[in-house]
Amino acid sequence: MQEITAQQVRSSFINASRSEAAKLWVAKRAGQSGRDGNTAGTLICADFLCCGNVRVEPPANEINPNPAAVVVRQIDGLLARTGQFLDRVRGR
Repeated sequence: MQEITAQQVRSSFINASRSEAAKLWVAKRAGQSGRDGNTAGTLICADFLCCGNVRVEPPANEINPNPAAVVVRQIDGLLARTGQFLDRVRGR
């Protein structure tokens, strides 16, 4: 088992803290609902770098021994959340 050093913990914390603030992005819903003024919103990285942020491998540790698997899981989650937002806008 690999021991996690204090430097790895600090590096991980800095990477997590460095991310830009999220902003609420709102779109009108499709069809009559949107014409009636209804909207759907989601939080997105203010600098639109979410797609890059999810590709940063975290340090390997006991909870996540495979950093590449974490990246795949994060990419899948971003794709799913993006699809859910678009479905809400489209009224599905």
